[in-house]
Amino acid sequence: MIFDTLLLRLSIWPAVGLGLAACLGWRSVLAWRMGASLYCIHVAAAFHHVYHWSHAVAVSDNVQQVRETLGFHFNAGIWVNYAFSFSWLISALTWPRLCSSLRRCWIAVFLFIAFQGTVVFAHTYGRWIGLALFIIAGGRAGWRYYRMK
Repeated sequence: MIFDTLLLRLSIWPAVGLGLAACLGWRSVLAWRMGASLYCIHVAAAFHHVYHWSHAVAVSDNVQQVRETLGFHFNAGIWVNYAFSFSWLISALTWPRLCSSLRRCWIAVFLFIAFQGTVVFAHTYGRWIGLALFIIAGGRAGWRYYRMK
């Protein structure tokens, strides 16, 4: 049980951190691909250890999390997660060949989903870690923009 939780957390936090680093331009191709790889490990670990490879259990858990966190019933959340997973994997494979507007679009989607997963849906200390990551990334982006002006 402890290993299961540890694997889930030790794969998602570095994945998000690497994704944020890539969004800020830090070794973007390598960071983006490593982040996507760790995210795939996280998804596989969640399906194996939490959902026991059951789509129905994943849907039920996702609906419950949305209801508890946001207060309404949303049945398509798992499909949003599937689309995000597939998109991050495809973008990681094609990142150097994507035009800049597609990269910016994907970065916006990544930031939205990563914020939801690490700040809105995280529990206790995970929420604070996610918030700290986004504050650091936002500060870094602001500093970079300020230096360019």
